[in-house]
Amino acid sequence: ITKPREYLLYYWFQDNNIKISVGGFSGKLLHGKYSSFYPSKNLKELGNFCFGLKNGTWKKWYENGVLNTSVVFQNGIKQGVYKEYDIAGNLYILGRYRKGQLQGHYRTFKDGKVVNVKRFKNGSEVLSKKKNSKAI
Repeated sequence: ITKPREYLLYYWFQDNNIKISVGGFSGKLLHGKYSSFYPSKNLKELGNFCFGLKNGTWKKWYENGVLNTSVVFQNGIKQGVYKEYDIAGNLYILGRYRKGQLQGHYRTFKDGKVVNVKRFKNGSEVLSKKKNSKAI
């Protein structure tokens, strides 16, 4: 592994526990497929680590087995589609990350319909410019 980057979250194993730290580690880095479970044995989280960094599609589930979130990582940085679902399994949020920051349209849904759209550029919300209305 190359020198750890100070702004990334590293996942590692020490003293029979998984540790998380920013910018470094002091144990064995997690590498390969990863899954965690609720005490009920239902799947909680599933993804892949590449030398301590999240990589590829990561999914989390509610304890009732319904998908909660799906997000894509590239070398520890959110990069790609982000989806969030409500407890009933309905799509609630749809967005996209680029280099760890929200980019483009961020849609909120209710009952299968878009109820709010925000636009982001490099992680900051882009506010729409209101047109001037002239009084006659």
